[in-house]
Amino acid sequence: MNRNQKRELERKQKRLSIWLKSLSKEQIELIESVSRQQSKDDLLIYGRAYEMVLRPYLNGIYTPDESEKELEKIFNQVELEGKKVKEFNQRGENYMAKIDQEKENIIKTYEELIKSGKKHTAAMDELIIKYSEFTINALRNVITKYKKDIQDEVKKMNKEYKEIESKKTEEEKEIADALEYIFEEPKKEETATIKKEKSEDKNITGGPLPKLKIKSAIIQGEYGEYTIEENTIMVGEEIFKDLTEVTQYEEKEIEKFKKKIEEIRNVFKML
Repeated sequence: MNRNQKRELERKQKRLSIWLKSLSKEQIELIESVSRQQSKDDLLIYGRAYEMVLRPYLNGIYTPDESEKELEKIFNQVELEGKKVKEFNQRGENYMAKIDQEKENIIKTYEELIKSGKKHTAAMDELIIKYSEFTINALRNVITKYKKDIQDEVKKMNKEYKEIESKKTEEEKEIADALEYIFEEPKKEETATIKKEKSEDKNITGGPLPKLKIKSAIIQGEYGEYTIEENTIMVGEEIFKDLTEVTQYEEKEIEKFKKKIEEIRNVFKML
């Protein structure tokens, strides 16, 4: 909401406040009565809609008698939430806004309880006592959403790791191939061909050819660019002189990954 919209809302609220103050006691009571009736009608409509959706769904999971019991439990919990919302409204407070305001504190308290060694059920019992102004369902909802966010983050990290590992494997193969190409001994056939070519060139020119050597080159791979400089390979900020250094780099990266996985396991222990 921008500044102009806020000002317009404030003007409307001010006009509404002035209008309400101009009403008589009987007019206010009439408006309240109509509003309550409208709220009841809305709740009845939505209640019937939920019932028509939930009953066949629960019947697909439980026996008919069990599904009716579960349906009754759900409606009882919804009724409790409605009473709590009404209780806050009567005090001029917004129940949902109050939950959002305290959400971080609730999560922090839960984390501290779990870290102290308490199980989930015991931690929830203490939350219910400490935040008694909220219903059990409201507190459970905050913690359930918190756990889901952690699980989603872990899934995201695992996906990113698999992508990185897949990319790294290809990069390491390209590095190894490039290093092998640089450091391997020339094949006998190639040596013989080179000698023959030198001999032929010598006959043509009448003298020995100067020694030629590739000092630098750039190899473009699918996952990166590899710069060859004086029998070394540079990949980004990493420089490799031989395959041993590639192996050492691999071991270092694996150790970093193990620590990351261990950290993820520690996060799961908090659930």
